[in-house]
Amino acid sequence: MRRFRTDGQLTEVSHLAELPALPPKGWQIDFADGTGTGVVAWGKVTLRSFSPGCHGPRVTIHLDTEAAEKLPAALEAGWKPVEGG
Repeated sequence: MRRFRTDGQLTEVSHLAELPALPPKGWQIDFADGTGTGVVAWGKVTLRSFSPGCHGPRVTIHLDTEAAEKLPAALEAGWKPVEGG
């Protein structure tokens, strides 16, 4: 989740990505979409159902707040606004 402070409000956007592991706080992630990099603020692993079948964990990574000027490029690159964010 990328976070932008615009007009005094926090705007969050999300994007599905494949990562080899949960990156530690302070690591940079290069989005490879022309919108630059973000710095990991914190992460969360949510385990899925233990019912039969394949259920991978959900990993959510929150990034440090970025400059508001980067938000339009992120939206154009396919990042989606988070409802309630």
